[in-house]
Amino acid sequence: MSVRDGESYIAEAIDSMLGQTAPPDEIVVIDDGSEDGSATIAEGYGGTVRVIRQDPLGQGAAINLALETIGGELITFLDADDLWTERKVELQRRALDADPALDLVFGHVEEFVSPELRAEERKRLRPAEGAVAAKLKGTMMIRSDAMRRAGQFATGWQVAEFVDWYARAKDRDLREEMLGELVLLRRLHRSNIGRRHNDARTEYATVMAQRLRRRRTREEGD
Repeated sequence: MSVRDGESYIAEAIDSMLGQTAPPDEIVVIDDGSEDGSATIAEGYGGTVRVIRQDPLGQGAAINLALETIGGELITFLDADDLWTERKVELQRRALDADPALDLVFGHVEEFVSPELRAEERKRLRPAEGAVAAKLKGTMMIRSDAMRRAGQFATGWQVAEFVDWYARAKDRDLREEMLGELVLLRRLHRSNIGRRHNDARTEYATVMAQRLRRRRTREEGD
């Protein structure tokens, strides 16, 4: 988990990780230069929750630092404002155990409007209805060796670090599966209204253009 100024929601996020039917062996929280109490809240859990503070370098750099420090054979992610459903780890671990050739698994996500928003703020949001299949960082579990093959997260993006990473993972032919179960609840709230979504459109288009160029270069070399 990476967090910057997420004190409003980080406790709920960590609780959803600790409340799993198959709890994770280790939780690493990278505090990416928060100016609020995010790191202090996370440090209060102790036990399996380890907190590392860094200067504000962005999500890509925070995720890379976490990946350098964790052990274990399976890796999964959660944004500090979202929630895992209680069987996420159990279901995805079972799928990977059942098929040793499988590199990563995704699941379904359901959006919800954060309950503290005022009525006029809620009207600006349009959550998708029901659970939908989603290839997101928070819906994924991946083997650590597959993570290494796919490479680190790029650090130059504002919002598209996972889309860029996944495009490169696809280029490396990682084998994946989409589970039919709900594994992630994605929170819509004040700080993901506006700027974040506007930036995303431009960055996602850039990621796709880069992937097309890589594919053309590879085909021309064959």
